[in-house]
Amino acid sequence: MLEHVGLAGAVRAAAHAAGERGGLSVDVHCEEGLRHPQEQLVFTAARELLTNVVKHAAARHVTVRLTGHAGGLRLEITDDGRGIKPASAERAPAAGHIGLASQRIRIESAGGTLTLTPATPCGTRALVDLPPPAL
Repeated sequence: MLEHVGLAGAVRAAAHAAGERGGLSVDVHCEEGLRHPQEQLVFTAARELLTNVVKHAAARHVTVRLTGHAGGLRLEITDDGRGIKPASAERAPAAGHIGLASQRIRIESAGGTLTLTPATPCGTRALVDLPPPAL
């Protein structure tokens, strides 16, 4: 999909598909023309994070933003659901839920970060931040 519609189009399609599956209203703001060697990683993270919103958040609305910054990439997914407690995310792999943990490992291996924080007034804000590629 990335080859045909680019990163912005692929993330947009994943967001709308998640909205349909979960009955969510979706706002998507994707900067067009972004290029980065880790595009597949960002797309995979977007799908995983959106799947978690559909499965676990009991959200009604999700906002997806994909932007570039100084050659890097930033993906932000915010929902208005029940939120995730940091302790729950840490215990999830022991219960067989490895999606977020594996995404975090992949993102950190690429020099980036995956941060989950409470959204205001409710829900979760997931931020994937990848640095510019090494020269």
